[in-house]
Parts: sequence; structure tokens; C-alpha cells
Amino acid sequence: MKKSLLFIVAALFAVFTFTGCVEEEYGYPPVYGKVYCVNENPVAGDSLIFRVEIKEPGNGIYKATYTWKINNETYKVDVLDPLASVPEIGYPNAKAGTYNVSMSASFKMSYPMVSGQIASSASSQMGTIKVAAKP
Repeated sequence: MKKSLLFIVAALFAVFTFTGCVEEEYGYPPVYGKVYCVNENPVAGDSLIFRVEIKEPGNGIYKATYTWKINNETYKVDVLDPLASVPEIGYPNAKAGTYNVSMSASFKMSYPMVSGQIASSASSQMGTIKVAAKP
């Protein structure tokens, strides 16, 4: 009888221990900083690469749509598994001048956020990149 009681207590302890350790996982969007140009000292004719600084990585995101604004032009890029890379876009054959670049993103979440939402968004700060004329 004592062994049976001890076995039941041990089994209940195991059940409560394992079910108590299950944590819910929530998704959250990344926090972006400024847009910058990967090229050092770009000149007219260069192909530029604009990239966004990531201040905090997100979690539980399976798809993103990045909307880049480069001066008066808009480009949309769809990315599966956006947490695997840093948001960036190429800009071929740049002309001399100043480029104001920003990026906004909309996300589809793998896990709901704490608020219960399954979609989110984030934006970068605008970056100003100067491209010099060819010497």
C-alpha cells in the first residue's frame, strides 16, 4: 500500500512538473534603425546596396514584404524567412546626388503576438546617402 501511494505521488509530481514547464511562444516584429549604404564612398555609376540596421531581431516571422522608398521611387520585395537575412536592396547605376532611403515592412507571423495578432509591421529611420560625381 505504501509503495502504491508513493508511486501515485511520484506520477502526479511528474505530470505537474512536465505540464508546468510548457511555455507559450509569441511572435514579435524586429526593431529597425537607420538605412545605410554598404558601399564606402560611392561614386556615380556604382551599383549601391542599401541595408537596414537591426536593433532587435524579431521572432516567429515566416514572411515579410519590404517597401523601399528611394527618393521618389518605390520598390516592393517579398521575402520568405526574413529572420535569416538583413533587409537590403540593390540600386544599379547610381547617379551623382543625394539619396533619401527608407524601408517599411509588413510581416506574417508564425506565432501570435501577445496581443493575439498574427500580422505586424515595422519601419526604419530614413538614411541619407551622398553619391559623388566620377572624378
